Amino acid sequence: MTHRLFLVFIAALLTACGSQPRLPELAGEAYQLPYGGPIRSMYWGALKSDPNWFVVEMQSKLFYVYGQAVKPSVQSAYLLENTIINPGEDVWDLGTGTGIQAIFAASKARHIVATDIGPDAIKSAEFNVKLHGLQDKIDVRMGDLFAPLKDGEQFDVVINNIEYPENNEDSPLWSVHQRFFEGVGKVLKLGGRILYQSGSIDNMPRIRKLVYDNGYYIVEAHLRHMVVQDKDIVFYLIQRRGA
Repeated sequence: MTHRLFLVFIAALLTACGSQPRLPELAGEAYQLPYGGPIRSMYWGALKSDPNWFVVEMQSKLFYVYGQAVKPSVQSAYLLENTIINPGEDVWDLGTGTGIQAIFAASKARHIVATDIGPDAIKSAEFNVKLHGLQDKIDVRMGDLFAPLKDGEQFDVVINNIEYPENNEDSPLWSVHQRFFEGVGKVLKLGGRILYQSGSIDNMPRIRKLVYDNGYYIVEAHLRHMVVQDKDIVFYLIQRRGA
């Protein structure tokens, strides 16, 4: 089934059942993600018609994950739980994956740029944006960090959902986060904020230093320990000092 026909097929299913999504035929058993917060997340499994696509539900919205794109996880749910977008704000969703954060932000945001470095993530995000009818509000682009942004673009909110180091002081991922904090000031509006997520309490001192050394401060930090996975999820609200 071609991508275009597949999109028409799924859209017809959703339209036919109104606000309650009806699932196409799936392979495997569904299970609920063991997240202790208020966000309900389900893994429904791969499509029988095309197993390259995997179906996830979050807060009664369906999302399709293609190929090697990262599936929405408990981290996605925690970030969504803590994300607040005010009416009319411009948002950059960095590391958009399947586009979940962007799609939920669209109910209030004026405009959203959703970026990712992975081709399968971009294919997933583009599909989900079309599926939810948000092409006029969400602009999906591929590239590394700031590369996909246009000259002069600035945002009220930057959602940073890129991969983070876990208990590894020598991880090369730290250099990516360093580059982010060094450059984000050019695209953050005056008074803007960064919604940033990281795992492990052990990372907190290094993240605080990254934030402070680049002229920002942590306004809020929230932690949830995921018992089943035996891991921490840490959410940070960050702003420029003096803003």
